[in-house]
Amino acid sequence: MQVRVRISAGGATLTVKAGYGLARTEVEVAIATEEAEDLWPHTEGRRLEKVRHRVTLGAAVADVDVYGGALHGLCTAEVEFASEEEAASFVPPPWFGRDVTDEAGWDNASLARAGAPG
Repeated sequence: MQVRVRISAGGATLTVKAGYGLARTEVEVAIATEEAEDLWPHTEGRRLEKVRHRVTLGAAVADVDVYGGALHGLCTAEVEFASEEEAASFVPPPWFGRDVTDEAGWDNASLARAGAPG
């Protein structure tokens, strides 16, 4: 299980993710910015710097993350689906590159702790 604190211009959220790969449980709740700032020091050594862009791909929307800091130059794209059948029928555009959904080390928690896999 992973827990994430995110502070952005739009507010703060606490996210809990369980599972790995294609099908995961994810619960996100808005929290007060002050609460997020109280939790922030506990994330030391496990933080990511990135800018997220939302790209419409027909009926789907891709979250394209452009990383900074130690991961400068890395870009990832993620699309969430309502079902595994919907995911299986998705044809990614060529600029997506290789699919790392089931590869160890590419989730945000791993990227924050260890950097990009070799």
